[in-house]
Amino acid sequence: MNEFTFLKDKVVLVTGVSTTDERYKSIGQALAELLARNGAQVIAVSRDQEKCEKAISHLRKEELSIQSKQCDITDHSQVESLFKWAEETYGCLNYLINNAGTEGKLEPIDELSLDNIETVIATNGKGTLYCLREGIKLMKLSLDKDNKKDCSIINVSSIAAEIGMPNTSVYAYSKAGIASITRVATIELNEYALKTNTSPIRVNAVLPGVIRTPMHGRFLDDNGLDGIPPSESSSPEELAKCIITRLNEKFSMGSISIIDGGYTAQ
Repeated sequence: MNEFTFLKDKVVLVTGVSTTDERYKSIGQALAELLARNGAQVIAVSRDQEKCEKAISHLRKEELSIQSKQCDITDHSQVESLFKWAEETYGCLNYLINNAGTEGKLEPIDELSLDNIETVIATNGKGTLYCLREGIKLMKLSLDKDNKKDCSIINVSSIAAEIGMPNTSVYAYSKAGIASITRVATIELNEYALKTNTSPIRVNAVLPGVIRTPMHGRFLDDNGLDGIPPSESSSPEELAKCIITRLNEKFSMGSISIIDGGYTAQ
């Protein structure tokens, strides 16, 4: 039985859908599964086409509506082409989940490598902005055709945007920017909705805590750790449910939702 009936036939684009570590499922992979199995038409995006195909191959076998698309979100021309293809293929875009991101290297501020700064800011900062830019354009075109079309965006940030953790300065900086741009976009899009008499494009952000993903696995490996207790972490599947629930919250706009099992409440 489907949990999210509102997703039926909705066009959803998700970035960061890939698989890199057999021990862990990625957030993008969990999102793609839940969206497709609830009747959405899913565009699964990754910079690595092969890893994206591997992440969704089982969904194709189930004959669900999902396509993989290669796109390096740090390259604006590729992002522009991606959303143009989405328009030509589906004619509209209902939902966008900006999930792609990278943690970079753990380094003290005064020892940051320039390559680390460039890589993290390019993906988490510029990449998210590029997808927002083109996604909002396509959603506005969709609303031109149907002024009541349901359009919603979720930006995936991190609790690093809210709390200080050593050696994560570039990552925290980039994720805090994602939370801030969520509020800016909300103000702009609410004004647009009033001016054009269209349904507002909702933009919200989620700030996950520790999620058991390939990124989590790299952190454990790099720091010689065996694991983090389940009570202090969550599964990608559980986070995916939280994200998809927020897609459909009609009065939630510009919200910054911490999803960390109470970790930051300490």
